[in-house]
Amino acid sequence: MTAARRVLLKNHSSPLWKLSKAPSYVTSASSVNPTEVSHFNALASTWWDPYGPSRLLHLMNPLRHEFISSCHALKPHSSSHQNLRYLDIGCGGGIFAETAGRLRTTASVTAIDPSAEVIEVAKQHAKRDPLLQEEGKLQYLNKGIEDLEIPTRPEEQYDVVSLFEVIEHISTPGTFLKTCLP
Repeated sequence: MTAARRVLLKNHSSPLWKLSKAPSYVTSASSVNPTEVSHFNALASTWWDPYGPSRLLHLMNPLRHEFISSCHALKPHSSSHQNLRYLDIGCGGGIFAETAGRLRTTASVTAIDPSAEVIEVAKQHAKRDPLLQEEGKLQYLNKGIEDLEIPTRPEEQYDVVSLFEVIEHISTPGTFLKTCLP
């Protein structure tokens, strides 16, 4: 996607991605920092060790889901928290994406990361859980946000967009956030 940005708009209570002309300071360059990708590739084998370097991520997940649920409960005109569609940007080995996929309120999770190695770790770990093997429940994509296809139909739109432990690893945080947010 060149010279474009994603704009998150509110369509009643549902988010809507829209493609619009980018400001002149937004470039088509990727926000991915190759040094950071190498760093996380080195951690790939320990991603799912609950006592390893990613231990804190495992411990924070229940709080993250509780927070997201409480935010949805505050939405005006929210008839339900059911069938939520998640987009997990910078998913790493899938710690948050997998737990989101197991929630009874989740319809689907799309999890993206620029590291092919950690995406492969995530895919292999997800194969252990039959619930995550349901059609459309959890999809891992090896790409950055700049390369993600923009949903065009309401049923493709995301209800929850997460980017946990990501911004500090981005080469151009301002441009990255403009890509993710309105």
